[in-house]
Amino acid sequence: MEARPDVKLWLCIDWKSQQNGAGLAEAAAEESWRPLNMKSPGESVLEPNHRRYTGFVPQLVEAVKPSSSNRIAVLCGPPIMIKFTLQSLKKLGFQSENVFTTLENRMKCGFGKCGRCNVGPVYLCKEGPVFTAQQVESLPPEM
Repeated sequence: MEARPDVKLWLCIDWKSQQNGAGLAEAAAEESWRPLNMKSPGESVLEPNHRRYTGFVPQLVEAVKPSSSNRIAVLCGPPIMIKFTLQSLKKLGFQSENVFTTLENRMKCGFGKCGRCNVGPVYLCKEGPVFTAQQVESLPPEM
């Protein structure tokens, strides 16, 4: 994907742990991966031709500042990443109906028999697993 001229691919990996066990180090996790400003991601200095950063997805989204004009966003990943990235996209002006995400993490059988994926009256496996952020926001608070 990185080699495709028609794709702008931004990559990020988590920070490495500090050796003294005091949390995450504000340094690149690997050589050639530059750190983001985690406290103020929008103030991160991104180099025009560099697309590998150390941080978390929501902070990278805020640092890159993609335009919400005539765009959609698609999220797939762990629920905690989706939760905070949805918040970052809202800060950048993305409308809930233009953000798509997956909720398959709650699915087990995949065809609505086990009931593990139901949230209120919605069976995620039958009505999804892809939903707009607008649909997710309308689900009961257990989500």
